[in-house]
Amino acid sequence: MKKYFIYIALLSLIVSCKQNDLFNDTIRQEHTEDIILQARSSKLPGVLSRSTKKKSTNQFNTQNSTTLPIDEYSGRGYTVGNGILGSVDNVRRQILDFNKLQTNGLIVKDPIKKTNIESFAFSDFQRYASWTNITKKVSAGFSLNLGLFSLGAKRTTTEKFSNNTMETSRSVSGQLNIEVRDAMYRMDLSPSSMRRIASGYMDSWFLDDLYNSTIVDVLNTYGPFVITGYYSGGRASATYYGTHKFSVDSTNKEKDMQTDITASYKWGGKGDTTNSVSANFGFGRNTGNGSSFQSNIESASYIIETTGGAYDFQVRTPPTEIKNSNIDLSQWLSSLNNVSNHAFSGLADQGLNPISDFMLEANFKRRLQDTHLGYFNTNTFVEPFIEIVKVLVRTTGSGERLYDIAAVLNTRQGDKIILGKGASATATDADLRANNTSSIFAAKSQAIANEKMNFYQCLIKSNENTIILPFLRIPLSINIANISESRMLKFYNTESDMWYIYDPVGLTAYSFYLDDYILEVYGMKDWFDTLQEKAISMTNLYQRYTIIGL
Repeated sequence: MKKYFIYIALLSLIVSCKQNDLFNDTIRQEHTEDIILQARSSKLPGVLSRSTKKKSTNQFNTQNSTTLPIDEYSGRGYTVGNGILGSVDNVRRQILDFNKLQTNGLIVKDPIKKTNIESFAFSDFQRYASWTNITKKVSAGFSLNLGLFSLGAKRTTTEKFSNNTMETSRSVSGQLNIEVRDAMYRMDLSPSSMRRIASGYMDSWFLDDLYNSTIVDVLNTYGPFVITGYYSGGRASATYYGTHKFSVDSTNKEKDMQTDITASYKWGGKGDTTNSVSANFGFGRNTGNGSSFQSNIESASYIIETTGGAYDFQVRTPPTEIKNSNIDLSQWLSSLNNVSNHAFSGLADQGLNPISDFMLEANFKRRLQDTHLGYFNTNTFVEPFIEIVKVLVRTTGSGERLYDIAAVLNTRQGDKIILGKGASATATDADLRANNTSSIFAAKSQAIANEKMNFYQCLIKSNENTIILPFLRIPLSINIANISESRMLKFYNTESDMWYIYDPVGLTAYSFYLDDYILEVYGMKDWFDTLQEKAISMTNLYQRYTIIGL
C-alpha cells in the first residue's frame, strides 16, 4: 500500500511538471474561481458595436471590380479568392483612400509596353502553391498562408470542371496566364509614406468596419492584402485539366501537362515579337506552338477567360477539349491597341502588401497577421472586461518562474492588454515570489481594482490561478510596461476621424474610430468626457507610442 502511494505521488509530480513546462496557451488556468470585484454597470450597452455608416450608399466602395476606372485599383483589398494570382475577380473594397493617395502624389504610373507569359502544371493542390509566384507578389517579411491559395485553386478547378476534382492518382491540372502590360501603377511605399498613409489616408468605410467588425469579418470582406502595384492592359488565362494515360508520378504528370500547355496556344507569326499586340493569337490543336499534339494526357481540356479588350471580342469558354478546339483571339489582342479597352491585367512584383503593414494599432496588426495564418478564427465580439491575474516577468537560473500581479484589459476582439505599472522589471525575486501568496495576491488585486474603478465601469474580476505568458502566441497578448489612466489626455485627428487617449509618460494610447459608442461598451465614456483634450503630432504617436485599438 505504501509503495502504491509513492508511485501515485511520483506520477502526479511528473504530470504536474509537464503541465508546467508545456504551455499550449498564453494563459494557464487551473481553476475558474473568479472573484468579482466590480460588476459591469447596468448602464452599459449589450450590443458591442454600432456602425457609423450605411454601406449601401457608398457606390464607390461597392462598385464591381471589373468596371472600375483603370487607375483606381491602388489601395483596394485583395483576397486569395479563386487561387489565381493577378485575377481581377479577387479585387475587393477600398482600404486606403484613393483620392488622398492621388491628390498627394503617392500613385505613380510607369509605361511598360510588354507581354508576360507564364505557365505551370500541378498534380495536386498542395503542389499548386509551390509552383506559383505568390511570394514574388507579396512584400517581403510577411508570412503567407499558402494553404489558402491551394484551397482557392481547388475550389476554382472543381467549379470549372464540375465532373473532375483531381481525386484520382493520375489527375493533373495547369494554368497559363498571358498578360499584355501597357503600364504599371505603383504606390510610393517609402517608410515615411507608409506612416503617413497609415495615420491619415485610411478609407473611412474601412475604418468603420475595422472598429465595428471582428478581424475574421474584416479579412472576409477585404482580403488580407492591399493592392500597391499592378498592371493595366489585357489578360488571357487558361485553366487546364486532364488525366495521365500511364503515370501517377507527380513530376511526369506535370512535365507532360506542361508540354500540352505549350502546344495548346500560338502567339505571333513570322516577324512578330512577344510584345506585339497585332500578332496572331489563339488556342487549339491547329494553332498551338507544338508541331503535333501527341499527348500523354487523356481528354486534356481547358477553360479560357479574357480580361480587358473590346467587349465584342472577350471570351469565357466552357470546358473544351484541346484537340477539338480552335479559338482565335487575334481580334481581342488587336483591340488592346485602344487604351480605352485596357483593364486590370495583373499584379506587379511585390504589388501586394498585407493590411497589417498599414496598422498603427499593435493588437490589430498582430491579430490580422495571425488570423490570416489560421491561429485565430473568432467571428463574434466578446464583452470587454478587466481581469487581475499573474503575469510572467522572468525565469530564474534554476527555472523558477516569477510573476507580477497586473490588470489585463480583455478587448472585444479577445486581445489581452496587460496594463503594467512599470515596477515589475526592477522588482526583486523575493518581491515577485511573494505574489504567489494568496493573501498578498488578494490585497494587491483589490488595490488594483480600486484604482481601475475610477476609469472603467466594465466587469473587473480576479483569479490567482490564471497565469499569462506574454511570449507565447495564443491568445494574443500585448504587454504594456507602464500605463497610468490618471495621466492620460485625448486627441482627435481631424484627417482620419480617429480619437486617441494617450499617456505621455508611459507612451501608450487607446484608439477608436469616430463614434464614442465604443467607449460606452468598454465603460470608459464617463472617464473620457473628463479628459483634457491636447493635440499631439501623429508622427510622435506612431513613432513612439504603443497604440491599442479598442
